[in-house]
Parts: sequence; C-alpha cells; structure tokens
Amino acid sequence: MAIPRRRGLAAVVLVTSLALTSCSGQADNASEKNKDSKGSDKVVLASAMLPESLNPLSGYGGGGISKINQGLYTIETVKEGTGSSKGADRSGAPKAMPKLVPLLAEGEPETKDKGKSYTVTLKDGVKFTDGTDLDASDIVATYEAILDPKVGSPLISDMGEIEKVEADGDNKVVFTFKTAMADVKPLLMVGIAPSEHIKKGETITESEMNRKPIGTGPYKVEEFKPGRYVLVSNPDYFMGEPALKRIESIEVKDDAARAQRMTSGEFNGTILPPRAVSAFEDNPDFSVYQASSADWRGISLPKDNPLTNTREGRLALNKGIDREAIVRGVLADRGRASASMIPDVYGDLYTEKGEIAEDRDEALKLFEKAGWKLGGDKLMKDGKQAELNIMYPSEDTLRRDIAVALGDQFKKLGINTKVEGVDWSVAEERLDKDAMMFGGGMYPYNADAQVYRALHTPDDQEDAWLYNPSGYSNKDMDKALDKARSTLDAKERVENYHKIQELYAEDPAMLVVGFIDHNYVQAKNVEDQFNRTGLLVEPHEHGTDWGPWAQVQEWKKK
Repeated sequence: MAIPRRRGLAAVVLVTSLALTSCSGQADNASEKNKDSKGSDKVVLASAMLPESLNPLSGYGGGGISKINQGLYTIETVKEGTGSSKGADRSGAPKAMPKLVPLLAEGEPETKDKGKSYTVTLKDGVKFTDGTDLDASDIVATYEAILDPKVGSPLISDMGEIEKVEADGDNKVVFTFKTAMADVKPLLMVGIAPSEHIKKGETITESEMNRKPIGTGPYKVEEFKPGRYVLVSNPDYFMGEPALKRIESIEVKDDAARAQRMTSGEFNGTILPPRAVSAFEDNPDFSVYQASSADWRGISLPKDNPLTNTREGRLALNKGIDREAIVRGVLADRGRASASMIPDVYGDLYTEKGEIAEDRDEALKLFEKAGWKLGGDKLMKDGKQAELNIMYPSEDTLRRDIAVALGDQFKKLGINTKVEGVDWSVAEERLDKDAMMFGGGMYPYNADAQVYRALHTPDDQEDAWLYNPSGYSNKDMDKALDKARSTLDAKERVENYHKIQELYAEDPAMLVVGFIDHNYVQAKNVEDQFNRTGLLVEPHEHGTDWGPWAQVQEWKKK
C-alpha cells in the first residue's frame, strides 16, 4: 500500500513526462526486439512489486486467479478483449462482476441449516505437481492452518466467519459458519496446498511453501528469488498444459524505469500509473489495457480530530470536494468518481442514493452546524483553524498524487493541511488525529466483502484498524450489514444493501474519492502469437498477475 515526502503534482507529471520522452526514440529498437521474439512461448513481465512469498497460506493468489495453488472456485474466463484504449469502452473489461465458477469443486456448494453449512464436492482426477492426489484432507488442512492463530496467516481475519471445516469422505468438504452466509464462494477461492506439506502449528515464516509451493495449477515454480520469479507450464495439469510455456516476472519499482525498459523492448508487458500509460496509446508496437475495478481510494476520517469527530463534519468534507476533478487530473480519466464503497458493477445491489454530490454551499452549512465558520480563507472554531493532515504510504506514487490533490481542495475550504508519506507503522499510531490514504476492495466478488468490515462496528482483532480505520460505529448500519450478509432471499438482500448505502450517504465513515482503473501495456508481438483472454473486473490486488495475464492458461496459439 505505501517516495519521498510531498512533491508537487506538477513536478511528478514533469518527471514522468521527461522519462517517457527520453525513451520514445527507442521505439524502433522495441519493434526490432518484438520481431526477434516472434514465435516465443514465454512472456517477460515487469512488476512494480513482487510478492515476498508464494505460499497460499500467506494469501498469495487468493483472488481466484492463482497459477500455482488453485481454489475450489475461480473467476469465470472472459473472452478476448479489444485491448483498445480509445473511446468510452476502452477497457474491454466487463461492466458487471464476473461469475464465480467451480475449479477444484465439481459444482455449486450445497447449503443446509439456512445458510450456516455448505458442502462442496471435489473434482476427480486432480493431482498436485508432486504427483499426489487432491482430496478432502488437503482442503481441511489448508483452512485449518489459515484459522490457526499460531500459523500467523494474514487471511485469518477474512475467514473469521468460518467455524470449522470437515471432510465428509475423500471427496466432500463441509464448511460450517458462525452465522448464516448468503454467498460463500468468495471465501472458497483460497489456494489449496497438499496436506503433506502443511505442518500443524508451523508459522508462515517457517514454511517451505514460501519459496517452493506445490499446487494443482497450470504452472509450477522453476525459480523464485528476491526481485524475480519464473513459472513454467505444468504438463500434467488436469485441464491440459497451457500453450504459454514460461512466465518470467521481474521487479522494477520505479514507474519511469518500467516505462523506459518496456519501450526499449526488454519486457513483453508491465503495469503503469494512469499518466505514464498514456504515452503508449499511439505506439503501434504496444496495446494499452484499462481494467475496471472495485478498487477504491479514499482517506480515513479520524475519530479524535475536531473537524471529523461529528457526522456533520464528515458529511461536510464529503460534500466539499470535487471528485470528478481528481479523476480527470490525477487519474487522467482512468477511473470513476464515487463517494461509495459499492460500485455500479454490482448491478441491482448498487443505488445512486449512496452517492454524495458535491455541494460547497451545503458543506459550509454543515460545518457551521458543527461549530465551524469560514472567515476569510480559514475555517475557524474557538479561535483555531481547522486542520486535517493526510498521510499516504510512502512508496505509493498514485496515493501520493491523490492525497496532494485532496489537500489542495481542503485548503480552498479553509482547512490547514499537510501531506506526508509515512510507513504503515507510523500511520497506525496517528490514525486517531490524522487522515490516511487507504484502498479497498480486496475481495470484491460479493458486496459483503466490499463493505462489511469497513462499516461494521470494529471487532477486537489486531488488524481491525486496516479495515475500519476511522473506528466507525453505527447500530443501524450494523443491523443492515448483518441482514444483507445472512439473508438467502435475493430481494431482501437488495433492500438491505440499498439501506447500507443510504445510511452511509447520511453518515459517511470515510471520504472515498472513487474507483481506480488498472492500466497495463503489452507488446503487440504477444498478440500476434496468441488468442488471449479478456480483462476482469479487478480487486484491490493487481499487477502482472492480473490484467491481460490473469488467465494466461486459457491462451491458445494462433
């Protein structure tokens, strides 16, 4: 989630532009390299950050698209997208959430006890890359390890509603939940590891699977070291060996360096921030992809700051900013302005009543109700100017730019603001007084995962501050969240999710700016060789495991 202390937005844009301009003369070289790689069965990808562990128990590949350790369910394959970056439909991504379909499971989960118990039947004939058969004991061992506090899996908080996981013979698994759950498939996308390689009580840091995971997936690990890993196709994959035989991923943290090395032909693909990716749009050697997402950006509203410790103050801030200006400027129109954590891709579950329209006059009236009054260019109360500092993760340039843009808008409201890059440990200590730039939408394939922990009264888990950094608590909201999560009646679920959004619009927990698109560049030589899959609606997690490469196992040679 997290560059030096604040730099002006104009300076950031200038540096990026200079970097891209300096490498634009290398386009011919890129074209030659692309021709040289014609016929290759591999791709070399540049990532802003590579994982420190490939262990499924640490959360790697938990979004349903892992190429190594697969889950019971996955995201439905999307047909080939256009790759075009022109026009309103430039993403080529679907306009609704994709379906979750069986992968290691034989079919849909069967529910009992009014949604408190689900039984999953496993596919026959699935093997791990070490030659052992997949059976129910592997699923049980994987989930028990995640739920064991001694193991230290970061997934434990997301799986908190699971009470127990039991085998019913060799090919069935029964999941029992603490409360009724309407949709459990997003929780059943975790990568499954062989039980023989899961040692009871062994911590994540000690596990051999950090570097040498063994899975059922279309690829296996040939090499994994800091800054680089290599996947090779699994010839015994139960759905057939992939046509793309080799995937090399290399870490290049600097955005401008990735753009330059991509232009020079060193890589077949990369991920870039919105402004940087625009430089590739008119280059015939590349395709630009823009994936829609449920990945929101926004700031926490500290509970002990006099500006944000009232409903009127929080709502005034939400009404006082121009989200569209940030999307146009910082995101270069690669995103969607929204005040809500639930995007319109949820279809009927979304309601426009959850949005908070910009209204500066109304914002000032709300501030006055909370005791603040604009005098000249300062918002004052009891002789003191309103102050709200914004922190952002110091390594994240996009969050920095959004924070700077928000800070500039706050100043126009008379609020004294300092924007500062910090480590997460520093942010945690200061959340009660200062705002922090957060992102959300880690498991977006149902609305419950999008909002439940973010808006429900915080639990006593250590990481609760990451999900609900403002310490937001609203009894009516809690009731609506619990009903929406548990009801099996589709109409009632819609009504409760609308209620959640309407309550939020009246009493917001955060200041959400909107949803960001994820932007990728791929060399045309790849598209000359393969019939590819399209783009997905992506979660908060993204990078070179996603985008045009999310479902590479489905690619076919032309």
